[in-house]
This record gives sequence, structure tokens and C-alpha cells, in this order.
Amino acid sequence: MKFQVSHKPQEGYNIRKSRQANFTSVCLTFCLAFIGSESAFGVSNVDAQPAFEKPITVGILNHKNLTEVSGAARSFHQPDHIWAINDSGDAPSLHLVSHDGKPVASINISELANFDWEDIDSFEVNGKPYLAIGDIGDNLNRRKVYYVHILPEPEMTFDIQGNPKLNLKPSDIQTIGFQFEDGARDSESIAVDPENKAVYILSKRDKPARLYRLPLMMAPERIVYKASFIQEVEELAGISPIHFGSMVQTFLSYMPTSMSTFEDEVAVLTYGYVHLFHQNATSKQKFWSWQKSMPLPRMPQAEALSYIEGGHLLVFSEQVPSPIVRFSRQPLHNNSE
Repeated sequence: MKFQVSHKPQEGYNIRKSRQANFTSVCLTFCLAFIGSESAFGVSNVDAQPAFEKPITVGILNHKNLTEVSGAARSFHQPDHIWAINDSGDAPSLHLVSHDGKPVASINISELANFDWEDIDSFEVNGKPYLAIGDIGDNLNRRKVYYVHILPEPEMTFDIQGNPKLNLKPSDIQTIGFQFEDGARDSESIAVDPENKAVYILSKRDKPARLYRLPLMMAPERIVYKASFIQEVEELAGISPIHFGSMVQTFLSYMPTSMSTFEDEVAVLTYGYVHLFHQNATSKQKFWSWQKSMPLPRMPQAEALSYIEGGHLLVFSEQVPSPIVRFSRQPLHNNSE
């Protein structure tokens, strides 16, 4: 089916952010899940466990142009910096921010539209860094087409006064238009796997969350592609182990809001936890295997995370001012030792 994919998403959708939860039902689910159970998760099949230090706050994000952060990704061009995007309703802009939250530069991509940008990832192809922006939010499950925008990571130059400027050629922007093979879904998490030429998308409101694969194309045709179902992520099926944080962190702790990859490790952010999975691209039984879950400190509505240099993790909140939380990686240890 031919489809004229413009960079700007279709008009006509009236999306309203719905953040209400049926806490009676959630509480019942919570109780049933933990009666007679030591943990909500099974035993990992992966011996080598990633080890992280306790999370610490490394900065405060209080950016006037980043008031509803929905995604973050490491910068290859600018070490110690990340790219951040805002949720729906904002201009189609990219923001370069230091790891401690200081704004550096921004660029408005007028060729695109921010229908519901929910996540961003960075990756390299043939040594060249790229960004992937996931326009994948769909609170009402009514969108006909979703988008992943692929663009070279903008390079930064300085004018004669020393002010930074981000540079991007509109002709370098590519858009993958797609549908889920089994119907409309609200999603907030994408991750790019250039080695296997794939974009992974994780649904938000399904119980359990559903993982999909979309072909990564650097020069996609103007057709609607299909995101194929891979597996249900059983560990993201309900309330996670007890979390004594905010109400959102406790009762919506199963909802994936962002994800990022480091080698064969996948970090999935929910409102209460960072869940770590081992990715086995050649497995015919289970593509992701759960490794461990790390509770977040008390913070408002965690909606963005990114691996950075060294495999450390940064977590950002959708609300500002907000702490920037870092999980520092330790050397691997082995369960058999």
C-alpha cells in the first residue's frame, strides 16, 4: 500500500493526556501479585549480572525550553552531553544539555512536527552518529500511522561572539512511517540496534508490555511499514516489587516510559524502576531475559533515560525543576562465584 509520508504527521487527532489511574484495581492487582511470593520476577538465566552503585543526584534540570522531557540520548559529538526532547504540544526541537542539566544549545526542526514525541535514541552507522526520534505516543489508541525520524546528529559550531549553533540539513532527515501489526498502541520507548538493523518499540499500557521490531532503514520508501511483534515482557505486567516512593512511582511502576541499550544490555525505565534485560538477538525462545531491577529514588514522573559513556545511566523527570539521577556502573560480577 502506497502512502505519502510527509515529515509532518497527519492532522485531525485530538489527543488529550490522560493520567488518571484506577487505584482500586491497581491495589487489588498489587495484593494478588505478592501474596505468597518473594518477588514479582523470575530467576534470571544470565549469569553475568550488571552491577550499579546506588543512584545519586548529579544535577537539577530547570530548562525553560524543557518543561516536559520525554526522551534523552547520549551525544557522540559532544561528550558529557545528552540530547533531550519534549512531549507532545511542544515545537519540534532538539535540546543539547550537559549531564548536570545545564542548557547548551537548541535547534528547531521546522520540517517535522511534534505530534507526540516520546523517546529519542542515538546510534552509529559506519562511524557516523545519528538520532532516532520516536513519534509514537497514542493515549487514545486511535492513530493510523506512527513515525520514527532518522537524522544525523547535529554538529555544533560557534559564531564570532562565541555563541553555539547546531547545524542540520533538512534534506538529511528521513522518516519511517509504520503501523503495529496488531493494531494501534500507545508507546513511549524506542531503542535502535544498528548491528541487527532494527528499531525496537515497547508498548506502555499493555499488561504485559509488548515488544515490537521495526526494520531500521536509512533511506526508507514512502510507504507504511509494519512493526512486528517479538514477545510479551512478563516482568512489565503489573506492579513491581514494593516501592515506597510517590503514588505514581508505586502504583504505575510497571509502565515503560523510556529505554536505552548498551551492548547487549537493555535498560527499561518505568515510573518506579530501571529494569535491566539481556538481549539475545539470535534466540528463538526469548529475545529479552530479565536481569535485575533497580528502584528509583523519589522523583516526579521519570520519563527519560539514557546510557552514557562507560555504560552509566542517567534518568530524567518529565517535570521541572527535577533531579537528574545517575546510576554508575561497577565491574561485572558473576552469580556462580
